[in-house]
Amino acid sequence: MRSLLLALALLGCSASPGPKAPEPTIAVELRPDPPGLGPAEVRVRIVDGDRPLSSARVSIEANMSHPGMKPELAEASAKADDPGLYVATIDFTMKGDWYVLVTAELPGGGKTVTHRYDVRGVGRTPQ
Repeated sequence: MRSLLLALALLGCSASPGPKAPEPTIAVELRPDPPGLGPAEVRVRIVDGDRPLSSARVSIEANMSHPGMKPELAEASAKADDPGLYVATIDFTMKGDWYVLVTAELPGGGKTVTHRYDVRGVGRTPQ
């Protein structure tokens, strides 16, 4: 019984991991918005707290929301004159609903962050 109480007391004294650091934020913007059929510029902004991240490796994958279509892939380039901004071109090849999946490999440790951005009604004529 004493050994059980001692074990419980030791468990209660162990250090807690503390608060988890917040994940970097990824924001996506399309130009034009909404996109039509064909190429569209994808602008990705990555911020860690209030600090823009300028040396991430960013890849973009655009998929239709239904299965069976080949994804459109692109590597985003960092904009030297705008810290934390990455730009790529994606070709929307069919009308309908798409989603853009952004994957950012962060500098200094290989941590990866992803963000999904839904794109509704590609190629629809505005009403």
